[in-house]
Amino acid sequence: MRTPWLLLPILILNLTSAVSCHRKAHSGGGVVDGGGGGFVPLSKPEEVRAALRQALELGSNPVPQRNIFVKFILDAAFDRRDIDILRRSRRVFPNLIRGNVRPEEFDRELSQALRVMKPEGGLSSPGKLSFDVSTEGVQSPVLARFLDSTNIQIRDAGDCAAGNGGHGDASVTSNSLNGKVCFSIGNLTRLTQEVLLKEILALMLHEAAHLGGADEEEAMAWQSSFSKYFNEKFLRIEGSQDLVSQSTKLARIGFRRFLNEVNNLDTKGVNFRKDIQILILKAPRLEDQFGFKAYGDRLVSNLLFSPKSPERFNQYSNSVSALLERRNSLVDLVPLNDELDARQKFKEDLLEYAKALEDLMDKALKNFSAYIHGGPPGECILPSYKPPGLWWSRVPKTCDP
Repeated sequence: MRTPWLLLPILILNLTSAVSCHRKAHSGGGVVDGGGGGFVPLSKPEEVRAALRQALELGSNPVPQRNIFVKFILDAAFDRRDIDILRRSRRVFPNLIRGNVRPEEFDRELSQALRVMKPEGGLSSPGKLSFDVSTEGVQSPVLARFLDSTNIQIRDAGDCAAGNGGHGDASVTSNSLNGKVCFSIGNLTRLTQEVLLKEILALMLHEAAHLGGADEEEAMAWQSSFSKYFNEKFLRIEGSQDLVSQSTKLARIGFRRFLNEVNNLDTKGVNFRKDIQILILKAPRLEDQFGFKAYGDRLVSNLLFSPKSPERFNQYSNSVSALLERRNSLVDLVPLNDELDARQKFKEDLLEYAKALEDLMDKALKNFSAYIHGGPPGECILPSYKPPGLWWSRVPKTCDP
């Protein structure tokens, strides 16, 4: 299907919207908004090829922690409880949900499984369904098809033809694992550089769903869900220097305030223990500083920040993990007894602890800066524990090479 020329001005204004497809069922031909002839290229062919290479690496990586579609489906389960996408998960991840139930029972059992899921250990429900987030459970035979270049056709210009006559910016020759995938470089130059990666990834997942047997409506649902997810999770942050400066400023202000409150702690107060509890709760929550939110996940960090020195991720990640470990250990500090001398000694110890915490924060911020925009390498600081969280976001616990 070709886009009428009269619609082109509207479509040019809407180039950043999500990828869409033909409505023809089983067409297998995905297109981006503004599809068809008569468009003005906004990206160079070499930029499209680079984005396509990155998308194929992110979307077909056999290592689950580095596969963006694995993260997408697990976030759909753990963070969003997205029944719609999980209902379709077997198209792309056939081993994620286990259990045999009748179709009319599936949503009820899935809802029950989601209610009782826990981030650690097993993830099985008392119902008939359970989730397998092991390496085997999140392997995808359809995504593995993209690892073999013989299964992929790259067209320099013109539409990709689907197996049953449909056309688009990408297509599959059949809605089965035997299908081959086509991408049109020329057609995708209509996208701006800012949205290239997102749109190509969403289009890739659309075609992967077809390889798993999905019709056009279902493939579009995958595509739309991923596009929204990418916007929420991976919207790239510009101005990394300002980001580092802002994080540094806010974190240091928080620590200065905390140190002042420790200094002002009244050791003779009637409610000394309660005052301690309140004070410790006021300690800066460094995970709320924007730069630290993605510290445990290389894939998220690299897409968010586009760092100049991605090889320094370990130093950044480990130092933040060690910092949060020390900060969270504040709750373990208690006076030996309620005598005045013990209270005074506790205040002194808490002040020293807070100063050491501030020094560790400075080192973590320097590592963050080195990771984001280069410069001198930071200091290797390893946490002493395994941080909480799911298996795909474990802190590396090794120094940079």
